[in-house]
Amino acid sequence: MSSHTYHIIGYAPMGPNRQALYCTMSRVGIVQQMQKAERQGRRITHWQAQTKTGLRVLGLIDGFWFCSTSELPRLPKLVDCPICNASGCIVCDYSGLCKPGHWNKWLPWQLDEMRADYASSQAQP
Repeated sequence: MSSHTYHIIGYAPMGPNRQALYCTMSRVGIVQQMQKAERQGRRITHWQAQTKTGLRVLGLIDGFWFCSTSELPRLPKLVDCPICNASGCIVCDYSGLCKPGHWNKWLPWQLDEMRADYASSQAQP
C-alpha cells in the first residue's frame, strides 16, 4: 500500500467546527480548487503547506506553514476547458479551468471520446 502527501491543503468553512478540505499539488491546482469550492458555494479562506515544495508554491518561508487566500503569490491564468465547456471533466480536473493548450497532451481520438462521454453524461437525467 502506498501513501500520497499533497503539498498544499485549502480550508473552506462549512459551519461551526467544520471545514471542507481542498488538496492540491501546484499553483494551477490552487486555482482549480478555488473554482471547485466556488461552485459548491464555499470560499477557501486559507492554505496550509504540508511539504517544502508546498512552502515554495505558496511563497512562504520555512516556519510559516499557513497563508490566507489574499496572501497567495501570483497565480496562473487559466482558460475555460474546451472539452466540457467549463463545467468539469477529466481534462480540467473537474474544475472547468485548465492551462491553455493542456488538452494537447491527448490524441484527437481521445479528445473526441471524452467529448462524447461528457455529452452523454449531460444528456442523462
